[in-house]
Amino acid sequence: IGVGYSGAAAQGTDDLILGIEDVEPFARTSSPRLRIAAYEIDVVDAERKSALTWSNPALAYDHEQADSFREWQFTLNKRIDRPLTRGRLRDAWDGRVRAAELRSLQATRDVVADLKAGYVQARLIESHLDRLGRLAGLVDIAADVAGSRHVEGELSGLDRRLIQLAAYTIETAENRARSQHERMLADWRADMGVPASRSLVLSTPVAFRPADLQDIGNYQGSLSSLPGDQAQVELARALEVQADAARPGLVPGLDVYGGYKRLEPDLDGFVVGVALDLPLFDLGKGEAERLRAERLIVESALTADRARRAGEIAVLVKSLSESQSLLAEFAADFDQSSLADALSISYREGAITLDELLGAIQIEAAATEAHYVDLATYYQRIFRLEALTGTKLVNFAP
Repeated sequence: IGVGYSGAAAQGTDDLILGIEDVEPFARTSSPRLRIAAYEIDVVDAERKSALTWSNPALAYDHEQADSFREWQFTLNKRIDRPLTRGRLRDAWDGRVRAAELRSLQATRDVVADLKAGYVQARLIESHLDRLGRLAGLVDIAADVAGSRHVEGELSGLDRRLIQLAAYTIETAENRARSQHERMLADWRADMGVPASRSLVLSTPVAFRPADLQDIGNYQGSLSSLPGDQAQVELARALEVQADAARPGLVPGLDVYGGYKRLEPDLDGFVVGVALDLPLFDLGKGEAERLRAERLIVESALTADRARRAGEIAVLVKSLSESQSLLAEFAADFDQSSLADALSISYREGAITLDELLGAIQIEAAATEAHYVDLATYYQRIFRLEALTGTKLVNFAP
């Protein structure tokens, strides 16, 4: 979690420049969500140390005096709990720590997937805003051209109304996208650990890139090797070992003590002793049964989680396969000249009417918004599948 980040800042400025490949290393050093995952390991490790720490010895002094007789002693007492099960208890707590480490690793994967999806969504909204700005400029051009065609230089009532509606549609879409961008970027910065006062530049351009998908069965077959899956397996094993250690056995616990004793006027010596617990009432069954019940809960949850993850993988692979062809077809012409650009030329030449031009602009605005939403969803599913399978599916590098 604490691996250093060596990302770049803009030369001569305090801008933080992040490419999508920088998201994970930066988050590992700064993200509060990833720090929480690391602290959870510390909590379990501290619980382990507390459970395995020997109890403190006790120093006792006894004094008795009557007439010419006086007796006093110093003794050192030590409680030893379950001396024959300490090795199993240590093994159980080591398993709990390993389970916490594996949970933290899976949580890191999940958080990084969310942060990458947020990065992509922010960049796509920025691209959407640029596209809407171009369309808004075309509406202004259409208004100028339409006005120049009238001798008086004024538009008819119908033409003016059409242009107003088109301008309103584009401006509303811009405001909605800008508000969404500001809101989600603020949340994303907080999750990444980027101070609100620091300028941020997201440098990686985002466009459609196909993912090399494998068969669903290949992904589902790797579920048992996931850190989250292994964490539950490890925890169930640790709970069973801890349940065995909870039973007192033949020697559930004992106290040992020893020290110096003085009988005045002229006798002294040493005193030693041991006191064994008698397992008459507390046989450790209650604690053992509780731990075994926890183990059954973990095992049942693991079965349900495996089924859920297998179903999620099937849905993700299917949806990604279905959406790739549609996104690829749209992206083939998306980065070329806008359809509205070509139509504006036709309008200038008088080949189409104003309402046809404005209709085309609004159609492109709606299609553009749908494309960016679908593309954001596509990458969100890509990153989720990467987190579930531990495989790299998309490379944004040229």
